[in-house]
Amino acid sequence: TGKQPVRYWVHNGFVNIDKEKMSKSLGNFFTLRDVYKKYHPEVLRLFLISSQYRSPIDFSEKNLEDATKVMTRFYEGLAGINEKIKGLDINSISGLQKKVKEHTLTKSFETAMNDDLNTAVVMAHLNEGLRNLNSTSIDEEFAITAHAWIKAVKVLGLFASTPENFEKELFSIKKENLKLDIEKIEQLIADRDTARKSKNWAEADRCRDELTAIGVLIEDTANGTEWKIK
Repeated sequence: TGKQPVRYWVHNGFVNIDKEKMSKSLGNFFTLRDVYKKYHPEVLRLFLISSQYRSPIDFSEKNLEDATKVMTRFYEGLAGINEKIKGLDINSISGLQKKVKEHTLTKSFETAMNDDLNTAVVMAHLNEGLRNLNSTSIDEEFAITAHAWIKAVKVLGLFASTPENFEKELFSIKKENLKLDIEKIEQLIADRDTARKSKNWAEADRCRDELTAIGVLIEDTANGTEWKIK
């Protein structure tokens, strides 16, 4: 790959499946290839580092779905940051890299990592950092915080993709798992739009409920009806 090999190996705690130890004898054993058919690789990475490596890992669909939501939120945050800093002249920020290095988020990240790779605490700091970014005005301090946050996330091996590509990759995985019929979804959306225009609210609700039942969420926007997979 051209990348520097890892310099440290750490042994994680036992991997439990729905609170039972994973083993071939119990029939709850699976491979990474099996996992990647259902979950994005970055979701799995985030899930594994959400606990301190010495702790047991409870591998369950719920926990992986929760990790999917967090990773999605991180990429949405990255997309938002990229959009917001377009209007900022980053090059005009004096000593940007030094300010990023001295930022509270960077210091908190380093302290947690120096504490026996306490990635659980790191994740708490990153979630808090994103919440702060979402509520902060767009100025020089925003840019510094954003750089510190993105840098910390990347140290963990996340943000290997772009927000656009991650969304496409996640969509592809979910579509395959749910065996979605795209033509049927688009037809239901068209039928709902027609029903709404004719004020046939009962039919519009029926189409919406059928979409919800197969795991599709719809949103009415100025550009028309948009949809995504739960």
